[in-house]
Amino acid sequence: MLEAWEDEERVEQEKSKVGLGGGRTHASASHVSSSATTSSSFGMSAYSAYDSRGLGCGGSSQQININAAASGPINAGSGSYAGSSQQQLLSTRSDTLAPQFELEIVEGRELTRGSGEVTCACAANDCVLLGTKAGALVRYDYSDDSEQNRTVILLSKSGKHAVTRLYLDRSSMHAFATLEDPSTMSMEYVYVNTVTQTPRLLTKVKGHQITSVGWTDIHSEASDFLRGSGTSTGPMLLGNRQGQFYEYCVDEREKKERAPKLLHELREREAIHGIEFSATGGGKGQIVIVAITSTRCYFFSGGTTFDGIFSQYGEDGDGSLSFLELPGQSARAELHLHRNLVQLPQYLMWMAAPGIFHGQMTLDDS
Repeated sequence: MLEAWEDEERVEQEKSKVGLGGGRTHASASHVSSSATTSSSFGMSAYSAYDSRGLGCGGSSQQININAAASGPINAGSGSYAGSSQQQLLSTRSDTLAPQFELEIVEGRELTRGSGEVTCACAANDCVLLGTKAGALVRYDYSDDSEQNRTVILLSKSGKHAVTRLYLDRSSMHAFATLEDPSTMSMEYVYVNTVTQTPRLLTKVKGHQITSVGWTDIHSEASDFLRGSGTSTGPMLLGNRQGQFYEYCVDEREKKERAPKLLHELREREAIHGIEFSATGGGKGQIVIVAITSTRCYFFSGGTTFDGIFSQYGEDGDGSLSFLELPGQSARAELHLHRNLVQLPQYLMWMAAPGIFHGQMTLDDS
């Protein structure tokens, strides 16, 4: 067992007061109120920021309430989160520092055992997936405490395509992989059912430049629309480099591949780096979608299907986008939602250029 402690430089910094100056760091909520009657609400509070050194950048505890109407888009209440424009001082006693997390080595050096150099990884539900430079998918299953199951699935028959991105659903049954040929820079997309271990080349997704995947929770019963199984992904959301959202689904029982369906395009046409969605419950519960670019965190709601939600934000819809905006540009951004025991989003974590931002989410379907 290895314990991750703060590095020496960090400890030295926090032995004395540390000044965090520079430009103004802020997050704002852009909104247009909806006149429809509110049937559910989405709230974020206690927003915090951490810079690249893990130090607090400030930020207020002012709350932003976002109401989702049954027939209208999200309505963001007024408010913003801002760091002080003056220099902020943080003072932390070094003798109060404690380990932030613990690391346990579960596998040694030979992770892929001849299947190529590791290029990407993801994990969910006691399962770890590794993508390699040789186009292989290495799966470690730790669900059985008594033994470790390791399988290798070849995604590139020629070995010329490297696995550059991996996306795994929360059940760890469904995986989506991006393969790239370094010589031609061409990309291909492969779906893998990690139970049957059968890769499927997605020819109709090719050329869409996918940068994010939002998965259905196949075990959830909160929505009649969001239904999946061990053989079907259920409705998925794909985001691409042009800021476009696509609805997609892969079903192992269907021989014919489905084509992605374009739902919405962001006016800024920025790459979508992360997508998460959840239903508020009750079988026909409202669906809340959260998506991020390098500078914005968007919120979509007001329907029980993807079509119903995004139709409000198109050219013919009267809905207005609601989003949080942060300064700076980053080549990569990440979005994570922490869910409670009934699988409703409880906390939001967003990695952006200024640092890592997190906030509490409140869904009310009353």
